[in-house]
Formats: sequence, C-alpha cells, structure tokens
Amino acid sequence: MMEGNGAPYAKIVGATRTPEEYLKKLEAAGETRRKLKEAVAAAQPLKGKEKLEQLVKALNVLPEDLQPFQKELIAEISALDPEDRYGFGKKSEKAAAMEKQRLMWEQFCQKYSGRISAEETRAGREEALQMLEKKDTLPPIRLKIAKYISDGYVLERNLPKALEYLEIARDADPESQAAKKLEPWIDNMRKHINQEK
Repeated sequence: MMEGNGAPYAKIVGATRTPEEYLKKLEAAGETRRKLKEAVAAAQPLKGKEKLEQLVKALNVLPEDLQPFQKELIAEISALDPEDRYGFGKKSEKAAAMEKQRLMWEQFCQKYSGRISAEETRAGREEALQMLEKKDTLPPIRLKIAKYISDGYVLERNLPKALEYLEIARDADPESQAAKKLEPWIDNMRKHINQEK
C-alpha cells in the first residue's frame, strides 16, 4: 500500500481465506499509516537532535524492508544526521542501487523474452555471465541472473551445468524466499542427473 508519492507504508502478503481476514490486514495497514503520519507530524515543531530522534522513531514504525522507499523522510533524517549514525543513508543508497539493477534486469529480460533459438540462448547467457561477474551486483539480482543461466542450460539438456548455476543462484541470496524455492528444483535435478549415470 502506497502514499501518493509512491512510498509504500504496508504490504499485504499471502492469500486470505475470508473477507474478514483481508479487512483485518487492511485495518492493520491503515493503523501503520496513521502511526507514521502522527509520528512525522510530532517531529515537525522540533529541532536538532530531538527532531532527528522523532523522525527516526517515525521511520521505525514501518517494516525494515519498506523504510528505504520513504525517500523524503530519509532525506530529512540525513540532513539532521550527516554522519549517518542511524544508517538510513546507507539503506537509501542500497535501495537506489537495487532499483537501478532491477531496471537493468527488467530490460535484459525484455530483450531476450521469447527468444529460444540456440544462438539467442548463447547470446543471452554470455550477457548474463558478464552481469554475474560484476562485484557490485546485489544478491537478489545475482540469484535471478544465475537462475536464467541455469534455465538456458536446461534448454540445452546440459543438466550438470544447469545444476551448477541453480546452486550458484541459491547461494547468491541463501536466506531469501526465492532461494528456498530453488531447493526442490535442485533436488529434482540431482535425481535426474544420478538416474542418467
């Protein structure tokens, strides 16, 4: 759920079984928004360290993964915290890098979407391998790139290489949900490889 400026303040994850359950989640999201607004409003008349602490308190109303998207609030905090003692400047930089890499990955996917000839598969893999070699590629994007490479090897029926890149994908961001979803694929591929021996 987002404010008019595009900054999310809550998210509703997973399916709900009943309309009442969904309404409870909506109400909780509305409560988060209300607390955020109140905390920000309480900071406005303050100055210096007091204002900084109140703005940090406001930002901490949100789940940690949504905080970096509150760009206006983080800009205000950063102006009051030039040494970045609270770490929101670093979080903001990381969010900006993630957005840039996400757009890069989206453009890559559009470029190779629906192209499955042998030459196009190899060209896509070569480009993906170059992206994977970049040291600054963030873990969630690194996972997607390695998974793409694995999929290309599956199309070529090169299961050992496909397995290798599935494992690289998993290990790129091991604590993520996306990595956990790869485990059954890895297990199945190992079984297929062992059956072929």
